Amino acid sequence: MANKDDELADQLSRYFSSIGRKGSKVRNQRLTAEQRKEIATKASKAAAKVRTQKAQKSQASDSTTARKAAQARWGKAKNSP
Repeated sequence: MANKDDELADQLSRYFSSIGRKGSKVRNQRLTAEQRKEIATKASKAAAKVRTQKAQKSQASDSTTARKAAQARWGKAKNSP
């Protein structure tokens, strides 16, 4: 039973993927160069924002980890929060 479900899911996935590819090609043909550029710019800015947020979160995590390691090694400092 699970094999039939998996096979059906694979077939549906391939089918919808093919529809999506056709749709994107048609959409691309209908858009002007300026519209495509605006879409690409917007996507690029969104991706850069996510990367920046991820990097800031990672840096905060790294500094917290380093502070905890130092405290564990040398004991808690008097002026630490």
